[in-house]
Amino acid sequence: MATRFFSRVLGKLLGRTHRDVLIGYNIDSSSSSSSSSSSSSSSSSSSSSSVVVVVVAAKVVVVVVAAKVVVVVAAKVVVVAVVVVVVVQIVVARAAAATVVLAVVVVVVVVVVVVVVVVVIVNSSSCSSSS
Repeated sequence: MATRFFSRVLGKLLGRTHRDVLIGYNIDSSSSSSSSSSSSSSSSSSSSSSVVVVVVAAKVVVVVVAAKVVVVVAAKVVVVAVVVVVVVQIVVARAAAATVVLAVVVVVVVVVVVVVVVVVIVNSSSCSSSS
């Protein structure tokens, strides 16, 4: 979702569709068609390299934003887990039961965070390998 948003913004800035920005194709077609064959190859390569840099920078921004979202969500999950443990300690009034619940909640939170981070990394690497 964040990738689509940033690619649309970048596409509007470049005057292209967000699919062109994501894939990296057809970005330099207008600049190369208007010039001669010798100058079109040089302008095409310079335009292509600058577009690749912009696309890679946009993908890095997307990954950083996604990582920040993962951290914020993980922090909220930890806060909810602590509240649940405190409520369980108050209701049950047994330290052993609350400790077991806390251990289970911490393990679940760690597993969820690791899975989300791995999914974000895999998605970002698959996006960067397609361009």
